[in-house]
Amino acid sequence: MNMSRRDALKTLMLGSGVALASSSLLSVANRVYAAVAKGEAMDLAFLKADQAKDIELMTHIILPKSAELPGAQDVAIVPFIDAVYAKLMSAEEQEKFLRGLSLVQKQFREEQGASFSQASEDARVSFISALYNLPESDKWETLKLIDLSQAPAGKEDIYHLYHFLFNLRALTLEGYFNSELVGESVTAYLPVPGPYDADMTIDENTRVWSIN
Repeated sequence: MNMSRRDALKTLMLGSGVALASSSLLSVANRVYAAVAKGEAMDLAFLKADQAKDIELMTHIILPKSAELPGAQDVAIVPFIDAVYAKLMSAEEQEKFLRGLSLVQKQFREEQGASFSQASEDARVSFISALYNLPESDKWETLKLIDLSQAPAGKEDIYHLYHFLFNLRALTLEGYFNSELVGESVTAYLPVPGPYDADMTIDENTRVWSIN
């Protein structure tokens, strides 16, 4: 998605469709990243291998690696997303996610004549960029649509497509910022208890604080 890191992070609040307590997501992230750090195998509990591969490639587009900052490829985003859906999501939410993923895969194959994982990186980036970069007039209508508990008649495909895309982006960012790598090298990290500075200077270059 030729999306700068600043632009990518600005989209965080566009909407997620994910209604989960931050503490629950943090708990899952801590378990996943602790296991990865120990070198433990992370077997998929929700996604199939081919689905996980496509999602991994999509997360690389959502948060690409740059010369200065790690990207989604540098942290275990897919095991995190898999664990969230396996442990925290209802069967209905699981079905919505998989249906949306299937629609993305189907639409990509119809447009590109190849599966998502087998196509070129440029083709993948262009396709995913076009899906996320909605005109301003359409963004809020889409948000209102996916905020519904069920898809309206005649809008089932667009509902599930964007329910998947918004949740994927939200969980990619959630998993990214809850990873140890990002918590200690990207955001400002200060082990608890830390010093108190009542007159700290903050400007646009000040790093956000890690919550871990």
